[in-house]
Amino acid sequence: MTIGLAYSWLTFQCLFVFLSFSTIIWLLIFSLRLGKTLARHNPRNNRFNFNLREVTKLPLVSIVIPARNEEMYVKRCIDTILSQSYPHLEVLVIDDDSSDSTAKILREIRDNRFKTITVKDPPTGWARKSWASHVGFMNCSGDLILFTDADSCYLDRNSILNCVMYMQKHSVDVLTGVPLLELKDFCSKMVMPLFNLFSTFLSDLVTSGYVKNHSNLVGSFFITRRPLLDQINGFEPVKESIQEDTDIGEILSQINIEIKSVKIDTMISSMWSRNYKTLKQGITRIVAYDVIKKSKGVIALCMLLFGLVAFPYVLLFVEASTIFQHTSVDSISLKIIGWTAGLCLIPCIGHLVVNFLKHKVSFAYLALTFPASLFLLSLLLSNFISLHFRSSQSNLSWKENKYEIVRGTYTDKIIKRVND
Repeated sequence: MTIGLAYSWLTFQCLFVFLSFSTIIWLLIFSLRLGKTLARHNPRNNRFNFNLREVTKLPLVSIVIPARNEEMYVKRCIDTILSQSYPHLEVLVIDDDSSDSTAKILREIRDNRFKTITVKDPPTGWARKSWASHVGFMNCSGDLILFTDADSCYLDRNSILNCVMYMQKHSVDVLTGVPLLELKDFCSKMVMPLFNLFSTFLSDLVTSGYVKNHSNLVGSFFITRRPLLDQINGFEPVKESIQEDTDIGEILSQINIEIKSVKIDTMISSMWSRNYKTLKQGITRIVAYDVIKKSKGVIALCMLLFGLVAFPYVLLFVEASTIFQHTSVDSISLKIIGWTAGLCLIPCIGHLVVNFLKHKVSFAYLALTFPASLFLLSLLLSNFISLHFRSSQSNLSWKENKYEIVRGTYTDKIIKRVND
């Protein structure tokens, strides 16, 4: 039996199953991710409309900022923090043996709320970022501790005040959120909206609202009550981690601490990838962490990118080539190719919405959705294969921090610091 001129019955069945399944997944993505994003950007849903009289006491907030070779962004970060309206702040920058002009920039800052602590090589077994964060924790005195990155920018002078008032009013122990991600280079502008669309969808499948038994800490911004870190001995349990924020979140979840994630991308921005090199390093770090944890997140992400973005474009090309070989085309074939073309447009729409709401770069980049999916797939798969099947050690870098992944056997995976 044949269906019109272009497809056999078996081919039609396979196409129908694939197109139906892809459509269902896209509907799920839009309902979970884009619907949630649009709702959170609705001004009527603003969670930070408070009156100062609602909070009787504002505690001291210690802001810990690990910094290593951050001459490009550290002054911007500190200036916007010191300009905050919150009345009780102390700011600790942990200069992690920077070799650029970071130390000079820090010495020029004059504010009695600000101090710098310089650390050299961390003790054996400690990753640099974990050690710098731990030093900050050990030397701060606030009832609340805010950990943030040196490339963050506090766009709203009430950012910290709003977050602390939210914690006080709703009795939140740990507050986090994803800042607006600044994209400066071509590759990041092309890739990150698509990457965020699918990675946040996978996160939404696991958790919604209050996070229970799941880590959702964002390292560029999270506030915790000091007794919680005292209880777990600071960053000691994650001293070897390449993603200390995620691991701290898991530990807090294991002791039944709720982590509240709120919308902060109109108040705070940060850098993730700064150029092609750091984009590649960031993705390598994500894959390495996934391999170490024996998670299936990277595999799921690759399947989504291939099945929902890359393959429909290839399928559309094959369908069009097949149909053009016939002098006449049946209605079912036209419906199939129209359905496939629609699936090719959906990731462009998702790319457009995420880009507009979270990154604010040119809409022209949505035309690069297909090459962006191929680029991401190549980076994810090449790193996964390299890290998963390599029996010896491998090195990775992330924001001037270097790590060594040692794998004695398949199950023996140890993270060590690489000395400079």
